[in-house]
Order: sequence, then C-alpha cells, then structure tokens
Amino acid sequence: DWRNPINADIGTTILQEIANGFAPNNTADDMTLPPVSFIDTNFLLDAVWDSAPDWSHFPKETSQMEARFLVSEILKEDF
Repeated sequence: DWRNPINADIGTTILQEIANGFAPNNTADDMTLPPVSFIDTNFLLDAVWDSAPDWSHFPKETSQMEARFLVSEILKEDF
C-alpha cells in the first residue's frame, strides 16, 4: 500500500513545487500564468495522520477542521 506518511510528504512537496512554478509573475511563452497558491495543511494533519483507517480519508472532525482552514485561506486572498 502506497498510502503512508513518507509518500504523502513526497506528493505534497511535488505539488508545492508545481504550484510555485505557477506563482504570480512567472511567465511561459510570453503569456502571464494565472496565480496559483499552495495551501499547506501539514500543521493540521501531521499530528493526526494515523487517525484515518487507510491513512488517507480522515474522520469527520479532522476533515471539517481542514475544510474550515482551506475556506478561510481562500476567502482571505487578495484578488
């Protein structure tokens, strides 16, 4: 089974690098790319990674906490 903390961290790092490549002020082929933000939720999930039976789908309380954080980050963005 590939769902373990080490692989999750590697996947997160790869996604963060991809998002950083699309950050504002980066250009490709003279076209301005849309802003993309990476929202790091590791500080929320690292402590409870083993609470999910499959190490992937967290219990309702954890999922709600993460969703609330994501919504607050999205709504505070200055567009």
